[in-house]
Amino acid sequence: MAGAHGAIDRIDAGRLDANQHFAGVGRGRRALRKGRQRNGELARRLEGVTPKMLTQTLRVLERDGLVRREVFAVVPPRVEYELIELGQNLAGLLNQIRSWSEQHVPDIKKARARAAAVNEGEWAV
Repeated sequence: MAGAHGAIDRIDAGRLDANQHFAGVGRGRRALRKGRQRNGELARRLEGVTPKMLTQTLRVLERDGLVRREVFAVVPPRVEYELIELGQNLAGLLNQIRSWSEQHVPDIKKARARAAAVNEGEWAV
């Protein structure tokens, strides 16, 4: 897990991701905000996410009680995922974090520039 400086270092284009896992969970959660979806639908919404990473992320979300997974006994098998109440609560918090990071990126960049000038690159990213 990244420390406080590591989290700030990951601010990119107004987004704050504490680490790659958090980012993956955040993306999966955002894709599920639209309601119940099949694995293929999620894969299309999450460009650049490998099938393995999608499966791992969905398993983590299910394990943590954020997502409900429903398997239908049909051929071919059909699985649907749905964000449940705990996941919806988390979605609200993550939206607040995203908004805060978008609002404060200029402030953080200014602070970095001041620190770099004073410390001659000691804190440079």
